Amino acid sequence: MLLDCVDADERILQYLKDSGTKAIALFPVCHKSNNPKTVAWKDCYDDVEHIINDYINKGLVDKKRIYVTGSSDGGVGTWDYAEKHPEMFAAAISMSCSSPRKVDIPIYFFNTRSEKDCTDKVKELKKKGVKVKYKYCPQYKHGGDAAECTPELLKELESRPRPTLMGGAGGGASASVPALNEKELESLKAGIGNLAKTAAQLSELGTVA
Repeated sequence: MLLDCVDADERILQYLKDSGTKAIALFPVCHKSNNPKTVAWKDCYDDVEHIINDYINKGLVDKKRIYVTGSSDGGVGTWDYAEKHPEMFAAAISMSCSSPRKVDIPIYFFNTRSEKDCTDKVKELKKKGVKVKYKYCPQYKHGGDAAECTPELLKELESRPRPTLMGGAGGGASASVPALNEKELESLKAGIGNLAKTAAQLSELGTVA
């Protein structure tokens, strides 16, 4: 599933069509947040969360493969969503904005000469462990960096499932466990099956209590 608030929507939809990727694209529309007569991104969070959870509960989407992208105000919204709901999104793409911050999901970040070069900010974020890939695009004006939303980038985004979080006993530490692909899962199942068979054989011999 793709939550999209972006100027690159046509590129994304074309990628989904050309690649044969089955996905639900959600396009929330919010206007200028500095205009009190319009809707700000922060006023949409609960509605968007409700819609996504509804799709998840109905089994219509893979909850480990939900992504958020955005440009301009939508680019800011992308950072907001990534910051507010790291447990919901696997990765993100933000474009044409200058508001990077600490988030706990991988994020691709582009901006143009119409915004501030965020190279130094990104370096500081990387030192804090933020998984951000940044490209400053001075050849473009505001919104032009949508051209960076290439099929190759979207394919890489799509290949990033959200890790499964496993909590420690008694509310202890947690660890990120990467999702297994189908081949790895089958191998794991076979290994577990062999261990169970061996244990049963040993039990019959009286070796295992």
